[in-house]
Amino acid sequence: MVIFIKKKKRPTYRSILIDHLELINQIESKNKIIWLDAGGGHRISLKKKYHYLLKNVRLISIDLDKKALQKNKIATKKIIANLEKIPLKSNSIDLITLDYVIEHLKNPIRVIKELSRVLKKNGEIIIRTPNSNNYYPFIARNFPNWYKYKYKREKFNVDLEDVYPHYYKMNKRSILKRYLRKEKIIEKEFYYIPGHFFPKKMFIIYYIEKIIILILFLLRIKIFDINLVGRYKKKS
Repeated sequence: MVIFIKKKKRPTYRSILIDHLELINQIESKNKIIWLDAGGGHRISLKKKYHYLLKNVRLISIDLDKKALQKNKIATKKIIANLEKIPLKSNSIDLITLDYVIEHLKNPIRVIKELSRVLKKNGEIIIRTPNSNNYYPFIARNFPNWYKYKYKREKFNVDLEDVYPHYYKMNKRSILKRYLRKEKIIEKEFYYIPGHFFPKKMFIIYYIEKIIILILFLLRIKIFDINLVGRYKKKS
């Protein structure tokens, strides 16, 4: 008799977000859950088939990019503001997401303090960001903007206006934990997420990268994976 054991998939930013929204929808409440998508601009990483999960959610999107916010068709409320000074009441938010935002913050410590202020006790923060241990941040810091735009256009089909400055001041697990803990926000889940940086068009470099990723996978070394995904909870 042969028994097949299904390998459990490593959680992703999207799967953690979906699980959280599904849990919200199971809880009976007269008031809608308030979700703040910080710096999300015109998109959230939630495919259309999962939009039903927003029925008990009031989604607020905050960004400095007015044009990006105007394209956002999902947010209930759109606010043009700097994350260092969020125009919302203290203890008013149930869920905060930062999806590829931390790396763009010039003063991430100020932003963390402000996010903690608006987050309710037992509220949660979900973060996805590039990993400083990977070579991606080095390239993003040191390569010219025209190359970064060319890369993002080919791989992600983004417009030039979606390419923002990078600072990478809080892109390690230890640094995130340290500054979130100071605001009484504790790590609940954390994952290193593998992935590719170079597109297939860069044939030789693309396959060299694939070999490196395979070697790290076989050696079970995760610390150099391209992305970080964490879920954090504010103490009650």
